[in-house]
Amino acid sequence: MLVLDAGDSLVGDGNLADRSKGATSVEAMNRLGYDAAALGPKDLALGEEVLRKRMAEARFAFLSANVRAAGTGELLAQAYVVREIGGHRVAIIGLTEKADVPGFIIDDPLETLRRLVPEVAATSDIVILLTHTPASQTRQLLQAVQGIDIAVSGGVEPLPDGEMVGEAFLVHADVPSPGHAGRYLGLVTAVFDGQGRLAEHNQEIVALMEDIPEDPAMLDWLINKAPYME
Repeated sequence: MLVLDAGDSLVGDGNLADRSKGATSVEAMNRLGYDAAALGPKDLALGEEVLRKRMAEARFAFLSANVRAAGTGELLAQAYVVREIGGHRVAIIGLTEKADVPGFIIDDPLETLRRLVPEVAATSDIVILLTHTPASQTRQLLQAVQGIDIAVSGGVEPLPDGEMVGEAFLVHADVPSPGHAGRYLGLVTAVFDGQGRLAEHNQEIVALMEDIPEDPAMLDWLINKAPYME
């Protein structure tokens, strides 16, 4: 199993996260066993110094193939990471939507993918794209760039049902509304054949309602983090 996030996951949805400048978000994601998260514009708005601290605290990969620090021109985060799963090399690419964020240069997402995907696909069996771009733009990216198997899209455009775009399965878990983060979990089940081709796929949006019990350890941690707000 991979636990992934398409970005804007650090701040903006609760006082605790905002007061700690995303530190509690990173700690929660560490405890949940995340594998990777893309960087979104709200994450970048924390500024380079704070964001680098959050990235250093993470036990998972923050990814963006097209965000560069304005001061140096260097990539802020890893462009992609590779995991060995079920005998396959699974590459996860991060991508950030175009936005005007002081201190950062965000390169064109399409040109970035056109350059990067052939390189990644040549050494991986399966390619997953984490992209904080609206679903409509993600469709355009998948139509223009071959070699992606699954795309997890962020942004504010809802996509309640997964859909095939060419040979890629496009999914989006969020239901945009105030305080929505943590209310839904997108569960994708994907079966690949021996050559790494997507053979079967299914998406389910799981509502985290009251009938799903709280995790005692996570609840205890959250309650004890209250001093962070002082």
